[in-house]
Amino acid sequence: MFSVRLGKSGMANFNIGDRVERIGPLWSKQQGIVTRVIRNEDHKEWLHQYEVQFAESTSTFYASQLVLAKRISHGRIENSVKGGV
Repeated sequence: MFSVRLGKSGMANFNIGDRVERIGPLWSKQQGIVTRVIRNEDHKEWLHQYEVQFAESTSTFYASQLVLAKRISHGRIENSVKGGV
């Protein structure tokens, strides 16, 4: 399944500091922090790339390969934004 989350024109789907997870059947639920947004020259949001720092490595992904990480806060599951690893 291929899914793209589109935002406003020219805007990235994730921001620096967002906590994200790599998605896909071959990947563990490892969380990382967006450290750089690489915008597409033609402003095609689905082609923006995101540099993500994990505990032991840094990698670059397209938005369709990432989701906002979930965290548990006071017994509720929330989307994590601007959090640490």
